[in-house]
Amino acid sequence: MQSKIDFIAKQGSFKTNERNALVKFPANNYATTLPEFVWYFDLQQITFAKGNTPADAYSFISTHPLQDSLNFEVDHALYNLKSVDLKIDGAEKIIVADAEIRPHDAHVEIFGDAIIRRLDTATMIANTETKYHQLFDAKVDIYARRKYNANAYYAYKTKLDTLGQLIHFEEIKVDSAYATLGKGQIVDSMQFFLNAKLKYKGDVYLHAANPYLDYDGFVKVNTKSTVIKSQYFRYKGFINPDTVQLAINDPRDENKNKIYSGVHIGITNYESYGTFLSKKIEPNDVDVLNVEGSLIYDEQQKLFKIAQADKLYDSVLKGPYYSFDEEKEEVFAEGPINLGVDFGTKLKIQSAGNITSKVAENVSSADVVIALDFEFLKEATQFMHKDIDLNGYEADQDRKDRPAFDKAIAELLSTKESNKFLEAVHQGGAYNLPKLFNSGLVISDAQLTWDQTRRSWRSNTDKIGIMSSYDKTINKTFKGYVEIVRKRSGNILNLYFELTPDVWYFYTFRQGQMEAISSNADFNKILTEKTKGDSPYSISAMKRKLDFVRSF
Repeated sequence: MQSKIDFIAKQGSFKTNERNALVKFPANNYATTLPEFVWYFDLQQITFAKGNTPADAYSFISTHPLQDSLNFEVDHALYNLKSVDLKIDGAEKIIVADAEIRPHDAHVEIFGDAIIRRLDTATMIANTETKYHQLFDAKVDIYARRKYNANAYYAYKTKLDTLGQLIHFEEIKVDSAYATLGKGQIVDSMQFFLNAKLKYKGDVYLHAANPYLDYDGFVKVNTKSTVIKSQYFRYKGFINPDTVQLAINDPRDENKNKIYSGVHIGITNYESYGTFLSKKIEPNDVDVLNVEGSLIYDEQQKLFKIAQADKLYDSVLKGPYYSFDEEKEEVFAEGPINLGVDFGTKLKIQSAGNITSKVAENVSSADVVIALDFEFLKEATQFMHKDIDLNGYEADQDRKDRPAFDKAIAELLSTKESNKFLEAVHQGGAYNLPKLFNSGLVISDAQLTWDQTRRSWRSNTDKIGIMSSYDKTINKTFKGYVEIVRKRSGNILNLYFELTPDVWYFYTFRQGQMEAISSNADFNKILTEKTKGDSPYSISAMKRKLDFVRSF
């Protein structure tokens, strides 16, 4: 140690001989490697500095046994011999656990027994490796090399929000793995938005090793809709602020009631209506299509969307999809379509495609493929097939080029089967009908609208496409209508199509039996003759056909 005492100036100058030699502060349980210091006798203060080696790094190091050699680089310091306080400057950062803590003005004070004065308006970076999170206006209590407590503010930013919204993490600490963990709370009055269209309230967590914040609370879609009353729904998970994609499976409101996104039919008033993360009118209303998966807001298309993640971003056919256009007040959904009727074992009906609900008008329309599976008299069916061959050749091809057809096939068949079938269909070559389509009639193009008064799905055009009848491929568009009626006394299916104005067929399923009648006398005759008391089919009445056709 080099020293120079000046009694006139009442000060002593000292300089260590060895680099990184420690000068200890026993009362503070600290030591420093600053090599030069001056003792001012009257002031009872000692100043410490780098001296002639400003480029070198010097530190303060804790010697307290519970602080695990906490240390940080400094420029200079002032030690008060009377109060045994250290005032340290040039402390640009302090590494505690995985966090980088930057004191305001690079100033730190240490009291006796290694107590570090709380840092106010500090900045924090967590963690030192990833630097994912920066917090500011922090109040930090440092206890040891791997222990601190703090509270601080965080600016939540999306790619469209450069200013950010403030989150106060009132509790920030080090977990058992020595990683920074922060907890904050976002209350409703803060009007906090994950993006422009999704509002959030609840707890929020910061995990230093994860680039995204972790949420445990409730989200509400912020729509302009005057009809749909979207509810806060429970959400737990990490959220990327640049995409804000939320997984919603079995969504529940704040009271744990299930909420829906889709199109429904009322069981009391038989109205059709759309939902968007909102309640149904009555819990038992029919779900024509209800979609869960991942929720996003598409800024370019100005649509809310729900689907599985691969369907949201890739051209995947299979799987339900939902969108809501708040400007048009319109719900669009695609996938398996539940027409809300059950005919028992005598008639099995499967349908898929898409549905649009104009929620302000309570008008729902569907573009679907319908597979009807029912037992019918083979000889009668053969007469119909002959009529189609003789009279249907001039009919237009059924419309398989519309998106709803491909979508429906992907839903009705397995992925392997649908890929093979659609490839053959769109190449225009011959193909074998899948097994599902060999058991009845397949309506390849049905344009339907829900009629609240008639309690039925009814054709909204005078054209229907028929792809097949049992094992016969047809692929034609005919003038015709289809109706599916939901009634407490028994559901009804009505189907009419004409090959020419003089050649037509009418099927109606009611009370567990498929009835039919035609302009073909041979068809009617054999059906009448072959029908027995317990037959699943029978001749229908001409009046039923006339009433049905005239209703359009």
